Amino acid sequence: MEAKADRLLDTAESTSELQMGMEDDTDTLVQKYGRGSSASVEDELAALKAALTGGE
Repeated sequence: MEAKADRLLDTAESTSELQMGMEDDTDTLVQKYGRGSSASVEDELAALKAALTGGE
């Protein structure tokens, strides 16, 4: 009986935590993460690819 109560409590707490994180709407996410990619990220990716392929 106690195990079932613990499972129900865990489920309720998990559901509550998941719902709390869903407050971000699209505009908020765009403000947080922006659009497109930054040039420095593209440069780092190109350098990583070059290092992995031996500079070819």
